[in-house]
Amino acid sequence: MKNKQVILAVICLLLVSLQPALAQTGHLTSDHLRYKKDEDIFIATGNVKLNYDKRVVTAQRLRMDRNKNLAYFSDDVHLTAKQDEIWSQKLKFDLEENILIAQQQVKLNTTKDNKSLNLTSDYLKMWGKSNDLLAQGNVDVVYNKQKIKGDKLEYIAKTEKMIVTQGAKIKEGDNWIESQKVIISLANDTINATGSVEMEFEIKE
Repeated sequence: MKNKQVILAVICLLLVSLQPALAQTGHLTSDHLRYKKDEDIFIATGNVKLNYDKRVVTAQRLRMDRNKNLAYFSDDVHLTAKQDEIWSQKLKFDLEENILIAQQQVKLNTTKDNKSLNLTSDYLKMWGKSNDLLAQGNVDVVYNKQKIKGDKLEYIAKTEKMIVTQGAKIKEGDNWIESQKVIISLANDTINATGSVEMEFEIKE
């Protein structure tokens, strides 16, 4: 089947399995595919699309190392998974450990405590097993009518807390707080700021 100079490569892959009973099936499409059999590495380029474990990832390039269970996406990467949606220029996916690392022009849309959370940063790491996340570099978050800024943000799923450090600032309406560290508890909607705290607020008449 010819389509000008475009080559369609469609493969079904058996992915990440130390135990065959736990194996997942992946489906990959692209314009071109190269397979290094001796290294068990797939290199796909052009309109790459991977469906795996209820995730869909699109990009312009993918390098998949099946011996290490690692997938490296690059150039206009977009991932959708359950309630998460991620955009970036680079994405590393550890298929065995269920860990994602996104870099360059990172954008995340997700929900925490049934509220939408929109985040941008230079770097983002997400642990699928624990639902924790770490964002670093020019972190900017909009959550529950609050604008949150800092150079580092950690979300701990078990305690439902966001910890912002390195130039932490949180703003809601005309009220804002700056400090060395801000801890936001999503469960009970409280904010704790420590270290050189500065605050500006509107006085209600």
